[in-house]
Amino acid sequence: MEALRSGTLPIALSLCVLSSGKLLAQTSGSPTDNSIDHTTACGLFQLGKEFRRALEHCDRALDDNPSDHSTLLNRGSAHLALGNLEEALSDFERAIKIKQEDARNYFNRALVYAAKKDHRRAIADYNEAIRIMPSLAIAYNNRAAQLETMGEVEQAITDYRQALRLAPSLAPVIRPNLQRLGVEP
Repeated sequence: MEALRSGTLPIALSLCVLSSGKLLAQTSGSPTDNSIDHTTACGLFQLGKEFRRALEHCDRALDDNPSDHSTLLNRGSAHLALGNLEEALSDFERAIKIKQEDARNYFNRALVYAAKKDHRRAIADYNEAIRIMPSLAIAYNNRAAQLETMGEVEQAITDYRQALRLAPSLAPVIRPNLQRLGVEP
């Protein structure tokens, strides 16, 4: 991460792993494909929370390969982090057209809808993410938050509990929500 903070990327990257856990690129020496180089930089700057720099590289990678799914997700996430909700929404919708059965697409688009206070659309996208990946605990947690906001407390409690069952490691986040609603986890 020091290379990200200093503004230089290492010339030889052995491995770049995105938050999805998928291998983004494996290179040694200088890559011959600029789109891979920009895709890698896009992912690295995204991980380093340098969102403006990530956008620069994502844009360049997408100029070379407009249908690169991982780059669209990274660019959409960078836009979301910067508050560029319409741009984020556009990227996640493009990602959905490319890979309709990828839960991350719907999860990320739901984050945009939640930020826009469009609770019904956020819930619909969390539903779709859960349909595709029923073990996606954070989707249950986030859907619960949307349901709670809409006053659907019983459904929210059910979702918080399901998230806790699926991912006990989320207990520090979920337990206070349940306790706030007067329910023991």
